[in-house]
Amino acid sequence: MNSWVWGPYLQFPSGNVSQNGWLDHLNWFSPTINVGAAGDPQLEVRITREIASYGRQLGTILDALEVLRRHANLSAATPDDLEKLKKLDGLHAAVGYMKENAQK
Repeated sequence: MNSWVWGPYLQFPSGNVSQNGWLDHLNWFSPTINVGAAGDPQLEVRITREIASYGRQLGTILDALEVLRRHANLSAATPDDLEKLKKLDGLHAAVGYMKENAQK
């Protein structure tokens, strides 16, 4: 594995984001994005290649949150809490719809 970084380097309020992997797999249309400030970039590359992509990781989290949300007692939830849960439901539904209707 190369120790150098090739690709655009962007600074966002949430941290540094660099794009690696362009030459490794000639994956020009969907490069691996590593958040260098959040941890070990080489470890992040290994995790996304060997365990799960960022999308699969986020999908697992969305699915688990949906289960917890369905079983939560919301009697003490504030309107703001309910709005956040509504956004979560919408995000989960939109991702599910796109997956079901994706051209394969």
